Amino acid sequence: MVKINGQLLDQYFQKYDEISRKPGIVVFIAWLLRALINDNYRDLRKLQRYFFSNRCNSSSDLSNISLPEIEILIVSKKEDFIVLRKSVESALSMSLNPIKKISIIVPDLELNSCKEYLKDFVHHKKINFIPEKSVLTHEVFELINSKRPDKFGWILQQVLVASYLLDSKSDYILVLDADTILLRPKIWVDKHSRQLLMPTQELHKPYYDFLCSSSSVYKHPRNSFMSHHLLIQTRIFVEIFGMYSGSVLNALQKAFEFSSQTENSPFDLKYEIYSQYMLIKYPELIVFSKWANLSLTRSDFTRFNSSDVIKDSLTQRYNSASFHSWNT
Repeated sequence: MVKINGQLLDQYFQKYDEISRKPGIVVFIAWLLRALINDNYRDLRKLQRYFFSNRCNSSSDLSNISLPEIEILIVSKKEDFIVLRKSVESALSMSLNPIKKISIIVPDLELNSCKEYLKDFVHHKKINFIPEKSVLTHEVFELINSKRPDKFGWILQQVLVASYLLDSKSDYILVLDADTILLRPKIWVDKHSRQLLMPTQELHKPYYDFLCSSSSVYKHPRNSFMSHHLLIQTRIFVEIFGMYSGSVLNALQKAFEFSSQTENSPFDLKYEIYSQYMLIKYPELIVFSKWANLSLTRSDFTRFNSSDVIKDSLTQRYNSASFHSWNT
């Protein structure tokens, strides 16, 4: 009975991830009851993150006048191609900012497969297909392979994004995970460089231990921003990487020197390194918005993609949906 009640409470809390729901006193009491039978709910910081992320407004006060152009950046591999097309379509249709181009970074051996997969895409000419080895030096690949071959792909996608951002000529780039589909229209950044930031609930301490070791600017945060998509202002990202002399290789070397070899997710050089810096150095440029993301299994994607009823239902309740390959 305790197990059943606990599962029901967990499902109850998850309902407040939806756009139109905001937790209040009843949810607070339910959380305390859940803490009686589950240690994970006894951390008051987790409770704070839950309420902060789910009480954010879904709309924002970003100005819709003279919206600046943005670029879309996606790092993908063959196993994500099944979702990639829909991810690209959603980025184009749900961005109220004009999109000047979409850059897709893929493994060199999968470049032609990706081009073939998207060859009949209506906005094919906007897509810039980029092989991984043109983004990173050989030393970076070798470093990852020698230090953490078990996490090679996970670390590689981070440094691919970071390296691309550092060399880009675009002012604003929306980084989007290849397995995530945007469901509702958004202004990502306005003409005053004010941008959306979407708080999330999970806070992984090793990320922030590493950031604090890199610079005194960083502090251990109250909230996290691992939202599967993030608007990044490249001038600020370049500013951040000044602490690594502007080098992804230097950043990676320091990350490996600091992090535990047994930690499954040892550091972040993509989402949190930027979001936490923005909060501290440029809070006037931040507008919080509810994340409202639904995580679904990869096997759910076929049903989602073939059913307008399912799409409409999710669009009414969520801002985005993620179909992770590991979630089967």
